[in-house]
Amino acid sequence: MWRVTATSKLIRTNALQIIIIGICRPKNLEKGLTFIFTVITNEIDEIPIKSDNRTRPIDNYNVTITNRKKAFGILYGIGYNINCIIGADIFKPENIWILVQSPGVVLVLYAVCGIISFLGSSVYIELGIISLPNGVGEQKYITDAFYPKRNVGHVFSFVAVFVIFPGIIVTESYTSAQHLLYCFRGNSSDDLITVAVSITLLFIIMLYQMISNRVSNYINHALALIKIITLLFISVVGLIKLGTNHNNWNNIFNTSFNFGAYGSGLMKVLFTYEGWNNINYLIGELASRSDDLEYPSIILKYSSFLSVSISFLLYFLTNAAFITVVGYNINDNESTPIPIRFGKELFNETGEKLMSILIAISAFGCASAMMFTYSRIINYAIATGFMPIRIFSWLVSYSIKYLLYHIAILWHDLSWHKRIMLIYFKKKIKEHGS
Repeated sequence: MWRVTATSKLIRTNALQIIIIGICRPKNLEKGLTFIFTVITNEIDEIPIKSDNRTRPIDNYNVTITNRKKAFGILYGIGYNINCIIGADIFKPENIWILVQSPGVVLVLYAVCGIISFLGSSVYIELGIISLPNGVGEQKYITDAFYPKRNVGHVFSFVAVFVIFPGIIVTESYTSAQHLLYCFRGNSSDDLITVAVSITLLFIIMLYQMISNRVSNYINHALALIKIITLLFISVVGLIKLGTNHNNWNNIFNTSFNFGAYGSGLMKVLFTYEGWNNINYLIGELASRSDDLEYPSIILKYSSFLSVSISFLLYFLTNAAFITVVGYNINDNESTPIPIRFGKELFNETGEKLMSILIAISAFGCASAMMFTYSRIINYAIATGFMPIRIFSWLVSYSIKYLLYHIAILWHDLSWHKRIMLIYFKKKIKEHGS
């Protein structure tokens, strides 16, 4: 048994053998072409080829792909980042519209925040390249910046593990549950059923991520593809309707200047772009197949740039489509979200349910991608000694650690759901008392 590294040199040295073998054995040609395609598309780590140090008969040519940890390619990185960026916030533009009182200003804010996110991703790309081949996100960057004082990085890791990511995951899962139930109830009320469905969705995410990384990757990227298709559909409909609904664009900037509202709107729009930095948490997944670290840096660079660019275009065109189809005459008393009204304008009640399902899928995909990131953060915290080594030293098996990561994730998420339930009961008690 000998090993060769999956690089372009390997392809060149084996391509001629594969062609010669293929002339005699078409089935083996198919295997060989599959081997080259697998190397090019960045699906394997190392390729062991059976050999007994003698002249190998043609019939014994066989390529076996190891079951080692796979590395992400550019398309995987783009899909993962888009899944983190595009959640439920793009489907709640009415909050920003009411705040700034001008859809035109909202479009400007989305353009400005897209540029800010692009610049931020550029900074994180450099930080990620410097930290190759190890290091996961801000804990690594902050620890290096304040070296030798490691406590600052650990403080951030503590906040990320116990506050930031559980809060985002719970918010997205709860939003997904609300819109999923909207299809059956016609409203998105807060009750115990919504909490139960939200917890169930978290269980589903945890289960398929515990099965295998490959299953999780397929599901995450399928969800990202659904999001892209959904926003493209909305954008195309907006362009088609522009001919008949062009009056909705009249006076979209007709409002008084309000610096405070614009500042608050800027923060809300920036939050819709949140997730562009999450590709940096997958540095371990971008491990090079050789000692050359150039290829992972290319994956990181293009995955980040392209995902932010695609998200910006989709966000801008989607908001433009909402202006075209729905208009901007909304007020604080309007309870129906703009995307639901968008679906109703197109397909009546069926359109409402369809848009509600698509919003639920978008929020579910964001929660899934965030949980994928969350497990990596916990893993890195343990590896760097943030978690007590004596307690975790017996975790020799990776499968046991992988199970405990997701149990920890679910435990934190359930604790946040308990807080949501307490808030719900307090709200009901106040309503009953009044």
